[in-house]
Amino acid sequence: MLPNVLNKRSVESKKIIDMIKYKVRELAGGSTQTKLRLFGVICWACLIAKNSGWFRIFGIGMTWTHNSITPMFSERIGKRKKIRIGNYRYGYLKPCI
Repeated sequence: MLPNVLNKRSVESKKIIDMIKYKVRELAGGSTQTKLRLFGVICWACLIAKNSGWFRIFGIGMTWTHNSITPMFSERIGKRKKIRIGNYRYGYLKPCI
């Protein structure tokens, strides 16, 4: 009877482990994308490149870009607001569903 109890626990622990997923992807140009899912919900996601990056925690996030990179068109015309601090521009990411 003891082995059945151990097998049931191992099946339950496998189900829990399947509900927690952590994925790291190496992208072109040396950038890294990371994602953490708990019970099917993305809790953490980020992309870090050489001169820029972004991260999200439960859908709300922030982006940063080095001043040496030319601003996007939406930044130049004022549609997207960014704050300059030092050599970087920081911006807010809209909540994702």
